[in-house]
Amino acid sequence: MFKVIGKYLPPPPGLKSPALWGMRERLDELFGEPLTIHAVSRHFFFRYRSPQHFIEVFRAWYGPINKAFAELDADPQRQASFAGELLEVIERGNRSRDASLVLPSEYLEVVIERKRPDARR
Repeated sequence: MFKVIGKYLPPPPGLKSPALWGMRERLDELFGEPLTIHAVSRHFFFRYRSPQHFIEVFRAWYGPINKAFAELDADPQRQASFAGELLEVIERGNRSRDASLVLPSEYLEVVIERKRPDARR
């Protein structure tokens, strides 16, 4: 989904991908050392009335998709193309056996604790 968004609305120059948060090196860069990192892979199923309903909800409420649709307002043909590509990605992942949407998604739950240099008082 983010590849489709990036195709129509590239990120600002110099902005690092949020996907890098899943890498130890980036977390060290952001938070400094020493760190204790606890990470657990989790799964979530998006459930909507239909793939089109998913796009309607995300168009209204999810920042990156909302912004992409707004940026493409001046070009209805590109906006329709963007919506079509999003729909293809969503439908490809749909696990529903009817007209609804059941879209599996994996995410990494990360808890970071910064160690104090000297925990003794």
